[in-house]
Amino acid sequence: MGCEKMKLCPFFAEFKDGFGSHYQVMIQSYCQGVLSDMCKRKKYESVEGGLAPENLCPSGHYSKRLTGQHT
Repeated sequence: MGCEKMKLCPFFAEFKDGFGSHYQVMIQSYCQGVLSDMCKRKKYESVEGGLAPENLCPSGHYSKRLTGQHT
């Protein structure tokens, strides 16, 4: 089980190897787990018809660690 977009996802690429337990929980839950269908990145792309902002986390929050910083 897991997200079909995981290999191309900027969030997954940035945080798959660590950077704190908060991000690892999101990876395990959204990218590799049962919450994949609830991913806000996938929802954004479905509704907006374009790529989600790089710094949009699967939970819907914005990360300041990624390049497309958003407040």
